[in-house]
Amino acid sequence: MYIFFDLDDTLLTKKKEITPFTKEILNKCRNLGHKLVINTARGFLATKSIIEELNPDFSVLNAGALVIDRDLNQIYKSPITEDLDKIILDIYSCSEKVMIQTIDILYSSNENDVTETTKYIDVNDVDLNEFFKGGAYKIVPRKIDLDKAYKIKDKYNLDFCIYG
Repeated sequence: MYIFFDLDDTLLTKKKEITPFTKEILNKCRNLGHKLVINTARGFLATKSIIEELNPDFSVLNAGALVIDRDLNQIYKSPITEDLDKIILDIYSCSEKVMIQTIDILYSSNENDVTETTKYIDVNDVDLNEFFKGGAYKIVPRKIDLDKAYKIKDKYNLDFCIYG
């Protein structure tokens, strides 16, 4: 049997930790022959430490756009590649900022977001198709005009969801 679990507010506590009790139960499940699968909207970088801690059989990341096995081999990937430059600029034109998730880096159009795993990108100052040759696994706008967001979704045939 495969056991799928989300991370935030499901497997993780409010402090973003896995309790010893939860680890014990997951290990019991594994010892009974069950396969453990992380299923999250988070990208690889935001999930990496949890993957290392739990060593799940599979991880479904970026809301299904990337699936990796326990050895971190990509067994499925579906990045946004077609019209990526137009999509990013359209989203950026109607939002406060935009974050773009690649396989290993999260880029933000806001310099204040820079961290160990988030890099700044001036979306108006680079050739986005060249810069994102491997595609984007998720594009997250901040404070986007929802009417325009739905038009962009339809224009490029994208999946779209709202996180709150």
